[in-house]
Amino acid sequence: MSKTGATQRKFAKQLNSLVNVIANMGNPFEEDSSDILRLHSRDIMDKESVECLTSIQSKGQEQYATFVNDRLKTNTKPITATITRNKVILFNKQAQRSNKAGSKADLLKSETSLFSRLYVACQSRDGDLENFFSHENHSFPPSLSSYGQLRLPLQKSQLMQCLEQHVESAPNVRPRTDVSIIDGAVLVSILRPGGCKTFGDYAAKVFVPQIEREHDQAPRVDIVWDQYLDNSLKAQTREKRSTGPTQRRRVELSSPIPSNWQQFLRSNDNKTELFKLLNRELIAKATAEKSLVVTEGETAICVPARDMTNLVPCNHEEADSRIMVHVADAIMMGAQKILVRTVDTGCSGARGSSSATAGKCRTLDCIRYWQELPLHPRS
Repeated sequence: MSKTGATQRKFAKQLNSLVNVIANMGNPFEEDSSDILRLHSRDIMDKESVECLTSIQSKGQEQYATFVNDRLKTNTKPITATITRNKVILFNKQAQRSNKAGSKADLLKSETSLFSRLYVACQSRDGDLENFFSHENHSFPPSLSSYGQLRLPLQKSQLMQCLEQHVESAPNVRPRTDVSIIDGAVLVSILRPGGCKTFGDYAAKVFVPQIEREHDQAPRVDIVWDQYLDNSLKAQTREKRSTGPTQRRRVELSSPIPSNWQQFLRSNDNKTELFKLLNRELIAKATAEKSLVVTEGETAICVPARDMTNLVPCNHEEADSRIMVHVADAIMMGAQKILVRTVDTGCSGARGSSSATAGKCRTLDCIRYWQELPLHPRS
């Protein structure tokens, strides 16, 4: 190696750059997970891409053995025969969702062709048209299924228009309450990263300050997160609501914020990791002067620590139903005013019924807070 001053300075500069990159992005040689990810963006390859990459060598060896056997040993194929091209899944290829419009058009074309042939046959054979149209022409009932998929409600938010007529106008100033219970997934969807570069910046500059402002109006704040279970009807509903491609990303304090926030939130794994990171940051900044309760899976964490018998274990998948468990716990703890911030219509109806049976507790159902938040944000 040359010992000139310019060479040494160049080497020192490159070495310092490497050290800074490892300090900011993490040491790739200390990675102990089975995920395959980009170092700069922390994007994680999907399952299909990983399987393709891990099996590419064995697949190549198998195709080589087939080539030698067919063309050189048994001579079943000429040496000039075309070799089939492999469809390798690239790293930057994102999962594409099915084209529902194209499926609908194909189904309508099939129905038109079927009815035209049957109608002509019925006319030539003096068939009964009433009996003809009384038979189903699908393997699934259209009233309960959408092109073979279970039809689930998507526009529950329209019920809010009926409820608004029976609710008094909300005050201009957010009222002080004893407890504030927040749907965490909704808050994350609303609070965009803005100019934040990493998830650590998002937690420190956006999310944690929002909860601290909430603490100024209520001595106790509960953050209730959704759970994402594979074998549930809600998983299919989320699949129908979400549109566009998804990209899995490792969520760490130093990981860069994705450019498309809503696309990032379409992945349940992304949201689960993000919720855990935000919980850790909230707990680290929490003080004993004010109470903070956060859910994580079926458990819950409270700062300062107290008896959590009324809250855990809880296997509610949706935050809207789990919120009512926290409302009941707040009532038992002596809370007189409770503010629930969510956008879920089902929770609004449940909250209205619970306030009638809560006894001494008065639930503040402020319709203004519902209208300030988007109804059913896509995730």
